Amino acid sequence: MIWDDDPRGLGLRVYETGRKTFICMYRDAGGAKRLATIGDYGVFTLDQARDAAREMLRMAEAGADALKVRRARKAAPTFGDLIDIYKQRHVPTKKSGAEDVRRITKHLGSWKARKLESITREDVRVLVAQVMMSPRERGAKGVTKTGRPKAPTRAGAKPYEANRLLALLSKMFALAELWELVPAGHSNPCRGVPKAKEHKRDRWVEPTELPALAKAIDAEADPTRAPACGSIC
Repeated sequence: MIWDDDPRGLGLRVYETGRKTFICMYRDAGGAKRLATIGDYGVFTLDQARDAAREMLRMAEAGADALKVRRARKAAPTFGDLIDIYKQRHVPTKKSGAEDVRRITKHLGSWKARKLESITREDVRVLVAQVMMSPRERGAKGVTKTGRPKAPTRAGAKPYEANRLLALLSKMFALAELWELVPAGHSNPCRGVPKAKEHKRDRWVEPTELPALAKAIDAEADPTRAPACGSIC
């Protein structure tokens, strides 16, 4: 064990295998000694380990136990946990549940390992902007010098998909609070993210869709709605 003096409590544990790990020793609110692992040397630099140790020591001075705080953070629900619960509890109650699953699979897979509380309004804004882009625009040419997505061209824009995804995310985060996956009062990161501008479009029934549409008209119990479906056809 090699101990540092700035801050006092920071140490480096050296194993026989050659592995080196930064640690921090402090006393909890009850006066008991606690030894917390910061991380491996090489993953953490000395300066980073010193910053982490100072944070742990500050928490100890304030009466918090750094080990318990770190364990709680590690155990905090991820976006992947929210996806699983959403599919189990909410998707079966929706007629559009299959579309929710499609959007989750297509756009949100990269967030699965993220802690729910770590997802910010900027993360959501960037995601919505990326969905608005065509696949070609999502390449290197679709990013500004600052790393932010460029405004999509009209030809590559997908405002309907982007807005439906934003609505889905907003609902998921609202339910996350209801299901106590995030603290009560946690700010929904979708709040304040502007919707994409939608343009009027015509939708024509494809020949392959006609049998399904005719079946839906025949199954419509409301006599005032069935003629409307027929006129659309």
